Amino acid sequence: MHGTGQTFAEVLRDAIRDRGLPLDRLQQRLAASGTPVSIATLSYWQTGRSIPFRSASLAALIELERALELAPGHLSRLLEDARSARSLQKLEGRARTLPLSGLATNLAQSLGLSFATTLRNVSVHCRLFVSSERIEVREEVRLVLTAHRADNQAYPVVQRQLTESRITPRVVAGTGFTLGRTVAVPERQLLLAELLPMRQLEPGENLMAEYTVHWAPVQVPTTAHERSSTRGFRELVLQVDFDPAAVPRTVSYRSRANNDEPVPDTGITVPIVDGVAQFVRLNVPPGVHGLYWSWD
Repeated sequence: MHGTGQTFAEVLRDAIRDRGLPLDRLQQRLAASGTPVSIATLSYWQTGRSIPFRSASLAALIELERALELAPGHLSRLLEDARSARSLQKLEGRARTLPLSGLATNLAQSLGLSFATTLRNVSVHCRLFVSSERIEVREEVRLVLTAHRADNQAYPVVQRQLTESRITPRVVAGTGFTLGRTVAVPERQLLLAELLPMRQLEPGENLMAEYTVHWAPVQVPTTAHERSSTRGFRELVLQVDFDPAAVPRTVSYRSRANNDEPVPDTGITVPIVDGVAQFVRLNVPPGVHGLYWSWD
């Protein structure tokens, strides 16, 4: 919705009614301008059943604004709102990929944050360090991000420590990021952190940014290194650096659609070289991805 509170479909439907243009005449005008759109498509647009996505459909919006005597760019701006709303609906459905998804989503909303950030992952590199006591110490994360719009560029990070102790990890911003607001929930071992680009990015601009997660001391040995994502992206690198005094016999990569599903019993064996296990996946789907091991 925009300043009037009306949606793309509502404004289009009202404009067609106010101008008294039947859909067949509107369709003829669009065809004559070189931007043909079917009557069925126009009907879907004005009822909200679908919205323009293809380049040919977007070109037709300019002629629609002329035919309906709307201000230039009015429908295009409303279309951006409609697309964002649809993306948010999809993301809410995928939110189960996040640790303690309901709590994480509520915390984000309380801060005015959204997981529908306009910064999109291109690649994600996560490197976990495990001590000689078999305990996770820190995790270094390097991201390549692309800005899709100039607004809502906060990057929410949810980190949960797999323990029963009342503790939370700590997030430190690195290259390209500054740390915004944080909310810790020790009884659920959860931290929500807001990371912000050091400057506003232009649409289409790329950024390499880093942050570090310092895990709180625990007694239970670490047996997993996971990364959750609500969107698909191009490249994921999961790496675990084990102390030479504590290297497991085998490590495997496994994935699942969300945190409600159990970790699969089997996966892809990941070689360990000089105490380092590394797995690279391209064209990564949304879900929970992880390296898993056990201690003899």
